[in-house]
Amino acid sequence: MPLCSPDCAGTLPLYAQNPCGIATRSGGIHRLIFATCDVEIDDPMQLNDWLPWVEACKIRTTGPLLGQKPKGSVEKRRFTACAPEQVSGAEKVITFQDFNADDQGQTDYVFWNAVLADPTRYQVGWLTCGGLFYGFFPFALELDEIIEDSRKGKSFKEGTITLDLLLLPVGRPIAGLEALLVENMTRTCPPVNPA
Repeated sequence: MPLCSPDCAGTLPLYAQNPCGIATRSGGIHRLIFATCDVEIDDPMQLNDWLPWVEACKIRTTGPLLGQKPKGSVEKRRFTACAPEQVSGAEKVITFQDFNADDQGQTDYVFWNAVLADPTRYQVGWLTCGGLFYGFFPFALELDEIIEDSRKGKSFKEGTITLDLLLLPVGRPIAGLEALLVENMTRTCPPVNPA
């Protein structure tokens, strides 16, 4: 006896296969990219659609980070007595360490404190070491500074970003995106106070 009606079954999407072995993706999260909550890019694959937002200081990248996305967690719920529990929600997490420091202008503290103070004003994405962009997503942020116990040690920020996502985020290669963001890292714009 089938588990469901043929009307509910549909078909399965194509699963790409490499006849010569297994193709893999590079690991490592290289940079976090933050955008204000009003940013909506028409076609993320086109750098010209990013440019006005970048030039308005509405999108910023961090410096290079030590970042990863470990396995997230799921919530399960039983919806009927005669079937097993089903996944009803999920959280994905990104953990990172930021060793970048600006001892002259303290801009690293200004940046992270702005995001910490009101993360609902921003959305987050990330670039992998393999050049894929994932984003943008609403998020929660835990962040603190760690100061190691000797002068040979380092001071750095360590954080966790939590995303309320059930499906897997999909990364896209966007040629020139990192270069565009990096060349505009020091761009200054007049502050705009939200209403």
